[in-house]
Amino acid sequence: MSSIDVAATNMSCLCQLTLDQVMYRGVIGPGTFYDRIMDPKLKNHLMNTDAINDFCEKQGRSIKILEYTPTSDEASSERLMLALKLTLEVLFMAMLPSYIPSNLRMTEFPKLRVLRSEYVNHLLDYPKWAEWTIFQNVEVFITPYRKDNTHWRNEMKEIAKLPMPANLMHFVFIIEKGIAIKKEELIREFGKQGIECHFATRLNHHDLLRLANGLERDSNEEVHSDGIC
Repeated sequence: MSSIDVAATNMSCLCQLTLDQVMYRGVIGPGTFYDRIMDPKLKNHLMNTDAINDFCEKQGRSIKILEYTPTSDEASSERLMLALKLTLEVLFMAMLPSYIPSNLRMTEFPKLRVLRSEYVNHLLDYPKWAEWTIFQNVEVFITPYRKDNTHWRNEMKEIAKLPMPANLMHFVFIIEKGIAIKKEELIREFGKQGIECHFATRLNHHDLLRLANGLERDSNEEVHSDGIC
């Protein structure tokens, strides 16, 4: 089978997917972008990243939320993100900012308002991350709250001392429902830079887009409902 035939086969598989499946439609939790949108046959296919990129580049997709996992082919990773440059509002990565392709660090994403990172220790490895153009419009940073983890809390206090993107106003910590949290230190340290802390149990895609359009809750509020209302 020729490479053209392979690509066509991949695209026919992807055409069966809906835009809802490509966008992040669940609550924040386990599972990657690829895990959710690919059937087993497509997942194991050597050409799958090209097929996904072709899918995202089609006019009219207007994808606003992306969970992004880089591949060994940095050019392919760059292509995927560039395809969403003018529409992307919410970006999920396991590790920010280290997963951002180096060639995109100084590229503007004009609508990107919300970042979510599973791990935050990499921010300490890139103390000048706030100067990257890709983050210049970001207003909200989301990350899990690591309960009973002194090392994590110490890292967060160090992160709070780093320069932040000029428009960053909110840190949202995802907590397990009903657990006791130690939020005073976080509120105090981030407050020194004028950044408000929020605590939420769940966020769905509607909540994420609402965050992208401006977080209007009272500062330091703890949310025990299913998301931000």
